[in-house]
Amino acid sequence: MFCLLFCACGGSLTEEQRKKAKADIERNQIKKISDAQITDAAFSYGRSVAVLIAGKEELIHSKFIDSLADSHKVKIVTLRAEDTHLSEKEKLILEAYKATTNHADFTDNIQVLSADSILYTKPVLKENSNGFSFDYALGIRMPKREIVLSIKN
Repeated sequence: MFCLLFCACGGSLTEEQRKKAKADIERNQIKKISDAQITDAAFSYGRSVAVLIAGKEELIHSKFIDSLADSHKVKIVTLRAEDTHLSEKEKLILEAYKATTNHADFTDNIQVLSADSILYTKPVLKENSNGFSFDYALGIRMPKREIVLSIKN
């Protein structure tokens, strides 16, 4: 029996185990990344999550969104003027969106929330008699670590 166990644990790795080990090594390597690269990566990361939510904003408090947030290691929120738990930066972003009158000026945004967190926001518009106006912002709070790890060298 000992021989069988010894033979079964011969020390060789499967192809899948080798790939995972290589990916883990690459993931833990030190990278030199500029602020511009982080900003570009944050936009890409935020947009990739926002695309998956597009048209499903009414599901923000659902298992679908929770699962999406967990799989991308982000926190997905709606930012509305009446929310009392908003940070100062989030309040300023909402004020800027509310002050925007030209439809073309409604663009997504990236803001550093802390040393470890970046906020991606995308305005959600509602149609009215004058065209479109700001309704609320979709917020995606992203750990900087995940953004850095998403950068391919």
